[in-house]
Amino acid sequence: MRAIVVSTAEGAVPKGADLAPIYAMNKPFYETSSALDVPALAESAGEYGHILYTSGTTGKYKKVFKPGRTQRESDRERRAHQAFDSSTKYHMLGFGLWTAIGFKMPPAVWSCGATVIFEQRPDWAEKMIASGFTNTTLLPDQAMTLSQSDALQEVAEQFTPLPAVSVGGGFTSAKVTKTLARFFRVRSIYGCTELNIGVLFEELETPAAGPWFTSHGTRQVEVENELHERCAANEVGNLRIKLTELDAQSYLGDPETTHAVFRGGYFYPGDLAIRREDGRIRVLGRAADVVNLGGQKIAVAPIEANLQNILQVDYICLFAGVNAAGEPEAVVAMEAPEMPSQDRLDHVGQEFSQWGEVRFALVDRFPRTQSGTSKIDRKRLRMLLFPE
Repeated sequence: MRAIVVSTAEGAVPKGADLAPIYAMNKPFYETSSALDVPALAESAGEYGHILYTSGTTGKYKKVFKPGRTQRESDRERRAHQAFDSSTKYHMLGFGLWTAIGFKMPPAVWSCGATVIFEQRPDWAEKMIASGFTNTTLLPDQAMTLSQSDALQEVAEQFTPLPAVSVGGGFTSAKVTKTLARFFRVRSIYGCTELNIGVLFEELETPAAGPWFTSHGTRQVEVENELHERCAANEVGNLRIKLTELDAQSYLGDPETTHAVFRGGYFYPGDLAIRREDGRIRVLGRAADVVNLGGQKIAVAPIEANLQNILQVDYICLFAGVNAAGEPEAVVAMEAPEMPSQDRLDHVGQEFSQWGEVRFALVDRFPRTQSGTSKIDRKRLRMLLFPE
């Protein structure tokens, strides 16, 4: 351990711990300093590395090993792709993101002498805006919080050029996108912790009913059919990403999961996708989240994105089940402070009438996984909606 930083006044730190030097910091360091002198990783450190934890929608943590030499090459790739330089000020929010991009972005930023700001205070949105940040990565919940900040209007003029705000781990509503796009360069990104870099993106200049991603060109992204061949255009299949020497190749101590997702030189994140004629890709949701409506198996992500915008609620989950009378029903679960207007509900009910009854369920807060990215726990939510 190189150092311990505590949020207290200098001189008030308890003595007696010999683990590492202790630095007291009773106010944000970036307010008085623009950069830190971070020593470069020694070229001889190839035999060292670190274990990277990753947690998908299952909430189960998995581990991959990142050797020192691979880390250096990864930093170079990410730095070049993101166009980081010594003026970059990357805002890194909370430990929640550390099981994803939080382990990977700081070394890349530091490697060019730039600054990373770690922020966990409740008023992080206001602090981030005031810090003069240039880049940040947010989860959908955080994007919504930022869009509601009163500080946006007060300091919007100071952004030259506009900061880059990337949203990953899910999609934002049209309302949130429209607000953020007024103040930032906003993009939706798709990546996996197992990969060194985000592989798909969409610039969010105007609200869209679910993104059609463009490949970054850093990785070969494909959609695979049941014969393990590349799908034709407009054919639904499993998403796969060609692995390089910079990406994880296995999970430590977990051969069963390793065999399921690392196959034939590809990584399979477990998402359904479709590719258009122009090569753009739409992620249709988890393969395990397909719903059966009226005998048709349907991917939920595009439908949920449209419902989210029509009903004007924070989050939507769509389920198919059986009601108390034994009849099939579609259940639209909504995370929102209040029920949408009856006109909106009637419109959605008519759209779903071909599949039978529609039940609307208002939930104050969807259950989330305990993993860092805190994704919606669809299994637990379903249990709430369909009690035994």
